[in-house]
Amino acid sequence: MRVIIAHISGFCDGVKRAMRIALTASEQHGGLQSAGPLVHNKTAVELLALHGISPRPDGADAGSPDADRRNTPQKPMLVRAHGVSPEQRQEWLERGLTLVDATCAHVASNQRLVAAAAARGALVLLAGDADHAEVKAVAACAGPDCRVVAGPGDIEALAVPPGRDIVMLAQTTFAVSRFEAMTQTVLRRFPAATVKDSICRATHERQREAERLADRTDAVVVVGGKNSANTRRLAEAVQARGKPAILVETADDLRRDDFATYRTVGVTSGASTPGWLTQEVVNRLRPWGRSGPVDLARRCLAQMAQARLTTALSAAGLAVAAHAVLLGSAVPLLAVAAGAYVFFAHTLNRRIPIYAQARRWSGADLFYQKRRGALLGLAWAAAALCLFCAALTGPGECALFGAAVFVTALYAYITHVMADGSPLRIAAATVRNWVMALAWGVLVAVPVGFAGAPWPGVAGAGVWSALVCLGGTLLVDLHDVASDRLMGIGTLPGQLGIIPARRMARGSFVIALCLSILGAAATLPVPLWGLWLLRRLRLRPVLDAVWLQAAVDCLGIGAGLLAGGAAWLL
Repeated sequence: MRVIIAHISGFCDGVKRAMRIALTASEQHGGLQSAGPLVHNKTAVELLALHGISPRPDGADAGSPDADRRNTPQKPMLVRAHGVSPEQRQEWLERGLTLVDATCAHVASNQRLVAAAAARGALVLLAGDADHAEVKAVAACAGPDCRVVAGPGDIEALAVPPGRDIVMLAQTTFAVSRFEAMTQTVLRRFPAATVKDSICRATHERQREAERLADRTDAVVVVGGKNSANTRRLAEAVQARGKPAILVETADDLRRDDFATYRTVGVTSGASTPGWLTQEVVNRLRPWGRSGPVDLARRCLAQMAQARLTTALSAAGLAVAAHAVLLGSAVPLLAVAAGAYVFFAHTLNRRIPIYAQARRWSGADLFYQKRRGALLGLAWAAAALCLFCAALTGPGECALFGAAVFVTALYAYITHVMADGSPLRIAAATVRNWVMALAWGVLVAVPVGFAGAPWPGVAGAGVWSALVCLGGTLLVDLHDVASDRLMGIGTLPGQLGIIPARRMARGSFVIALCLSILGAAATLPVPLWGLWLLRRLRLRPVLDAVWLQAAVDCLGIGAGLLAGGAAWLL
């Protein structure tokens, strides 16, 4: 069975903004309360609850006197992405609650629009679901001068005095095709009416993408909350094309028998669905119907990537490339030492991820947790192997790798005793890309200098290796942030933003490309491969995380094969 993923996945910009505001405020105030969930996605709400953001059902008595007595001191009130009515906002302020406003910018714009229209005496027609929290909040801004309409029939039934000014807009997650039909009805009945298409761009794009998927597939899986309006609209868009829409909240809702007759299946998701949830659904679907040697090879590669064995091979490959370019042949012991050290460092530091209590475990995380004892044992064995190989090559190499093992163990211990989410741990995660790149550059190139290579060449090889490593780690972190994993908050892309981090990764690969042209033409494909991966990630932000890790590790592996092969041939 072939699986086609929608190009647009993960949280929309409004949800990303709301999540960022809520997480930052919760950290500052020691928790938040909200009247209802921040977004309509159960899994995202559960993760936010681990950060101290406690939702109550819609209409609960948040901010009431009883609630005030239960919360001493009172937690600030989170205004969720759907917004609230002016009356509710004022009531909370009168009760002395601090408000943290995470209202979606599109919803806030609609609130201002209907308030201005009602102030000049216009009748506001709001296309949407009358029971939806967003519609209630927007309609309240216009008061009695607002009518909520769900379809053309509601517009036909309206009794409006002649000459009344009419303004029509829509819920931000309303069905695009239905709003277009309602617009035609309004303009036919009230030619002077003002119509504003207030459906947000993310909703437009996702519904069009769902329609395109329906045209190309036998069925479409829609991932999202059962109570999410925009998710239901995607399912309706698929069904309008005559194809079945299978609505699921998580991968556990999938049933293999439901897909027995389908040869091609599409996967799309709502604007409040985290990207990693969509990827889990894709990962569950893809193996169904696959068998044979190719599938076995894919599983083996996936396990190697999840265990970080491919990362160790990547470091060894970079060492081989440095040896081949500067010495004309590889030094096997040094390559083994570099690979063993990297396996040790990565495995030891996977014990305590940033925001461990509130991040979503990826497939690689779950793989590690199930085999934690065995992998940690292998890590210390790798450290011993690293020191043994370094000692066999010379005292300088032994001192260098010994210092690296000691510093790594000390860093892992300090990180372990730090409080989860503390500023020091966040700072450590933010500079992790730079530290890792520096370590790879030094440990790959400096031992070659001890072996007799000219030091200017050693410096060039170290810079090249560090740039490739920096670009690769940024690629992985960019994917984590784009996939809406909360751990991305503590990474360099999470702090700088996706666009600056993407530019930094591009700059790293471009400089590495220039160095390849100047000193080692055989390694030219390596930075080109990195640039292609960066472009691929930009066009399709949510990819298979294991596949991406393996593809990034191929940067170092490819460097070793290319430079080593060229040295052997010449």
